[in-house]
Amino acid sequence: MTPSARMPTYASLEVAGPWRDIPNCPGRRVWRGPRDTTVRELVGDAVTIHVFEHTTAADPVHVVVFDGGGLISYRQADGRFAHTLNTPEGLARKLRELGIDVDGLIELGIDAAALTPRAT
Repeated sequence: MTPSARMPTYASLEVAGPWRDIPNCPGRRVWRGPRDTTVRELVGDAVTIHVFEHTTAADPVHVVVFDGGGLISYRQADGRFAHTLNTPEGLARKLRELGIDVDGLIELGIDAAALTPRAT
């Protein structure tokens, strides 16, 4: 994949590659493409990638929030990534499980609406 200058969305990433639902984890899907695909290759150049190291996660956690949800990626020791595509509900739930302060993300300039479930 080649990075793009376009702003990613949940819908654009969903159709861009092979994703599989994570069992018993509503609103979360795991990337089934090449494990050496970087976060930047998935989301392009138009977004900020926030990196967190937390005692609840064995690997650095890369977070990107965009329209319709966000991406949580774990950079493993061998340099490969495990990517998850998340709806707003799945994203907020997993970030809280990881101990990443959702309110703190908002202070970093992430739109609070991206972390709030939308009415359908």
